[in-house]
Amino acid sequence: MASESAAKLFARLGSRQTVIGMEDRLFSKLQFNGLTCGDVVEFYGSEGCGKTEMLLHLMIKCIMPDNFRGIAMNGRSMSVVYIDCDYHFNLLRLMSILEQRYCKACQGSNATMVKHSEEFIRKCLERFYIIRCDTIHQLITSLHLLEYSISSNPDIGIMLIDGIGSFYWQDKFSSSSGVDQLCKIVKYLCDEHNLIVLATKSAIRKQFENSRLANKSRLRNDIASNYNSTHSKHMEYMPNVWRKLVKYRYILSKLDSELSGANSYSATYSVVLEHPSSIESAERFIVSEEGVVFI
Repeated sequence: MASESAAKLFARLGSRQTVIGMEDRLFSKLQFNGLTCGDVVEFYGSEGCGKTEMLLHLMIKCIMPDNFRGIAMNGRSMSVVYIDCDYHFNLLRLMSILEQRYCKACQGSNATMVKHSEEFIRKCLERFYIIRCDTIHQLITSLHLLEYSISSNPDIGIMLIDGIGSFYWQDKFSSSSGVDQLCKIVKYLCDEHNLIVLATKSAIRKQFENSRLANKSRLRNDIASNYNSTHSKHMEYMPNVWRKLVKYRYILSKLDSELSGANSYSATYSVVLEHPSSIESAERFIVSEEGVVFI
């Protein structure tokens, strides 16, 4: 049997950093007052409802330090792996948000601290690893190769997958079992290495039968109403292994203008934990220069 290094042993047995307190507006009402090792969280919603921005927001919470040169940043100092399946990730956007948050934290402090923004950004990016994939087979291979890095680096505590369902239809029509393999590998990494996985999944637009509608204008109105509803209904299309793997699912929606508030100049979004009794815990947020801001 192959020998196991001390680093791999500690990583596998639970030396991953805690993320409790990472984002109380989302996770404080969960079973253990936050996410725990091995949890899989899905962010589900239609295109343009803030899924990628939410993933970016949570990633930044992880890679920022708790304290930088005496300035409280309230980060986790945790390394993350970000897998971009939709090519939505923008490095300049990430750096801009980091700079905005650092400058905001420096307000009221010594003015010379602002000069250290480049050092702050560099330190944060040292904890950030990105993988881009074009096909389901690239993604599966990347996850297999990634296991060594995860096992030898206990600082990697979270894996973020933007677009977990991106290759579903491609895989379905090719009659392969790539998505099943993907889900099994994700489960293995969670179980064996105590990773937390945060993933986005795009909604499938509801199909309407023309025979049920009197005219085309009514069809367009019904589609628009469904697309802009306050809380989209979840429609699963991933295989059973993924359904069983997801512990928490958050539904994201873009609010109608009349629900956003009269004084809102930015689009307002809603995120709610999918649970029969959780509608009262829905949170609203906007996307600004400093990223996701809960309101």
